[in-house]
Amino acid sequence: MIVNALVATAKHWRAGNLIGHYLWPLAGFIGLGAIVGAVAAMWVSGAVIRYAFIAYLVVTIVDCLFRRGFLSHAENRMPRRLERAEVSAGGVGIGAIATFLGVGGSVMTVPLLRRCGLSMSQATSMANPLSLPVALAGTVTYMAMAKLDLGPGFMGYVDVLAFAVLTLGSLLGIRLAAPWIGRIADRVHARVYIGLLVLVMLGMCLG
Repeated sequence: MIVNALVATAKHWRAGNLIGHYLWPLAGFIGLGAIVGAVAAMWVSGAVIRYAFIAYLVVTIVDCLFRRGFLSHAENRMPRRLERAEVSAGGVGIGAIATFLGVGGSVMTVPLLRRCGLSMSQATSMANPLSLPVALAGTVTYMAMAKLDLGPGFMGYVDVLAFAVLTLGSLLGIRLAAPWIGRIADRVHARVYIGLLVLVMLGMCLG
């Protein structure tokens, strides 16, 4: 998440795709929530986190499918700013849930920004820098407060080999996805996003 979000953020920054008032102070509240979520995750079993993750995906998928504003996007609609409660309480909630479940904050920030009136291309672009506080605060907390010594190859609860492999995969994914940014039809992009969430949910249920 750290490498992926950093590289993608840099690309979108150079391309002028980032909108400042959607990033700050929301990112700060997300980082605060990420610390809370990481600490809370250390007090429950892995099975609880797994089922909570599945339940969250189900709720998110149903919400995206049936609540207005995600699948459809009005081109002539002026995007609205985030409300104060969405920034503060929403930011802390996003960070806490994302880090507790071990997912990127984009699972929540994309639907939120989408309902502010942003296109899927804009919402996914903004989700990258908003995933950074989750990745950084969560990783440092999991490294510093681990209760178990998992042996060589681990820094706290962080698997260094898995980090290296996932980094290579994320860099490859960014390379392959770059030519498609902004070229996919908005409705198709939204449906593919939900489809990926469904695949992840099925993988968690069957795994």
